[in-house]
Amino acid sequence: MNMQSGKPEPSDQSQQPGQAQQPGQAQQSGQAWRSGQSAPTPAAQQIIRIGLVTGVFAFGAIAWYLRENQEVTSGGADADGLATILPMVFAAVLIGSAGVVFLFRRRRLAASTPAEIATTNIVGWALGEGVALLGAVILMLTGNVVYFAAGVVYMLAVFVMFPVPRT
Repeated sequence: MNMQSGKPEPSDQSQQPGQAQQPGQAQQSGQAWRSGQSAPTPAAQQIIRIGLVTGVFAFGAIAWYLRENQEVTSGGADADGLATILPMVFAAVLIGSAGVVFLFRRRRLAASTPAEIATTNIVGWALGEGVALLGAVILMLTGNVVYFAAGVVYMLAVFVMFPVPRT
């Protein structure tokens, strides 16, 4: 510890077992936030969520518009292949995402710090957004709106599972 500034010296950064944590040091429990950074506030988390939803709906609207105006086509012989493979890809991504979401939901319920709650929230929201964006890609490539609608419903369900903390 530097006695003049009161800040830890570079050699003092490691924490010994049983020793109290110094202010500004990162926790050793796998915390995602770096030393000196605070977790996003509930207001910031709400802005992140609004941004995720806005991006999904903007991309979905653009995909629908381009498809309706024949600006995007799936392209002849490949159309049958796309119509076959994309629903399987969507199902695999949805199932994989749901598994990870449930793991992170358990982690969220066990979280004790604002940083842990914010981290699990953002990861959960991103997983929901990914499925909805894949649905928008399928909409753009095949014209089938069912996968986009399913992705949006899934994303909203994930948002309910990972609520923004109340202030």
